[in-house]
This record gives sequence, structure tokens and C-alpha cells, in this order.
Amino acid sequence: MSAPSTAAAALASLLDSAPSWLPQVDHWEIAEDTDTWVMSGQLAGDPREAEAFRLLAPMMERATVAHSDDGRLVTVPFEWDGVPGQVWYLRPVERYIVPERCATCPTPLAGAGTQFVRLGSRGAPVICVPCRDRMYEAWVREAAVRELGALPMPVGTAADAELDVAVDSLAAYVRLRLALASAQRGRRELRARVAELEAAPTTVYRASHDSIPMGLYTTAAEARAHCEADERRSWMTGTTLSFDWIEDDGVAELVVTAGQNEESTTNYVVEALEAASKYDAEADE
Repeated sequence: MSAPSTAAAALASLLDSAPSWLPQVDHWEIAEDTDTWVMSGQLAGDPREAEAFRLLAPMMERATVAHSDDGRLVTVPFEWDGVPGQVWYLRPVERYIVPERCATCPTPLAGAGTQFVRLGSRGAPVICVPCRDRMYEAWVREAAVRELGALPMPVGTAADAELDVAVDSLAAYVRLRLALASAQRGRRELRARVAELEAAPTTVYRASHDSIPMGLYTTAAEARAHCEADERRSWMTGTTLSFDWIEDDGVAELVVTAGQNEESTTNYVVEALEAASKYDAEADE
């Protein structure tokens, strides 16, 4: 007997036996699934999710393979007469209903192309965007008055003018606070920079040639670069030069190799010196 006929025979036997764990099915079909013929049935009716799981619970309890649920489709497997089967339940799609008109004005919504917002979850009022903006503006005005301690809220044209003054006053207050915060931040950054400079090392590096000072630098690299540049100018253009520094107790002496020649001293020296932060009369004695 072929696989389709085997599945058909198993389905006929299942329907004849009607086991107690099998819920009522709307319709059955047999189909090939990955080289295997499977019996498949849709849970009857249009039950809500809780009711659907209650009906499928006996199948889930006896199943040797866990049911699958991708958030939309629930499939519970079973086996009958050696043929795999499944009963599935498709969750209904819940759609938001757009009312014909805005909840706070006559503006049409459904099918009118009007932008709208829902004030909450399902069942909440739906209003057009202009109404939303007016509500937000009113909320901002009330918040401004509350901030300035001017409640209860006044009403009428004169009240609108008072609200405008209150909002302007609050805006000015906010700008002042932001300016003060910016100034305080600037002072903190300045103090941090002064502390950084005070904590910085006081060592300076003196470049010299034949004991004649050439300049003071905050890094040894810059002092050495000065010496190498001066030495390079004393050679013919195109001469291949390589430099090396011989260091001894804070003093570095420049040696040069020109082409294939041996190293030779240059009398360029970089010396690390401790810079004094203030005058010490006894240091001269």
C-alpha cells in the first residue's frame, strides 16, 4: 500500500474510533511533509485562545513530542496506526478599528487619510493629530503655571495672556539655570586643568651643541628632533644618515652613521633638567 493510501487508511480508522483525547476538528486533510505523509486537522469552531488550549490539553498530555507555538500557529502532534498527525489552531488576527470621526472634534478619520493617534491600548479614544497637539499645548501651559505656583488656572482671553507670560517666565528661568550650569561646568573643567598642570612633571630637556644651549623642550623627543635636524644640515644633500642616541644618567648624546661609515659623535647632547617652581636663594650657594 502506498504512503498516501496508508495515511488515508489511518485517518479513516481515527475517525471511526474517535478517541476521547481527540478534540472536534473542523476538517481533515493528508499531505506530504518532508517525504512523510501526515494527517492534519484544524481545531473546530473559532475558540478564544484559552478555550483552544483547554480543548487541546488532552492531546498535549499524551503526546511524546512537545507542541509547537510560533505566536500565531499552535500545532499539537500525535500518531495513529504508525502514521504521524497533528491538530492545529490558528490564533485570530486582532485588528484595531479606526472610528469614523475624531473623539474630540468632527474631523473624519476612517478612510479620510487623516493622521490620528490612539490614546492608549485597544478601546481607547482615537483623536486627530491637531487635537493631540492642542491637548499637548494645554498640558505644557498648565505645567508651566504649576511650576510657577500660579494655580488655580485662570480662564478667558486675559488668562491666555497670563499663561503666555508664565510660559515666557518659565523659559527665561530655564535658560538662566542652563547658563549657570554651563558656567559651573566651565569652572570645574578649569580647576581640573589647573590641577593637571600643577601635577605635571617639571622636567625639561635642553638641547645643546658643544655645550652651547640650543633650546628647552618639554619632551626629549622634540629636543632630539632639533639636534638631528641641525646635524642633517651639515651633510651633503642625498647622504644617507642614521641616528642613534647614547644615554647615560639623564644625558643623551647623538651619534650618526653616514652611509657605510662607522658611527661618529656629533657633540649634540640632550640633557634632562629639573625646572624649579620658585626661587631658592640657598640653591645658589
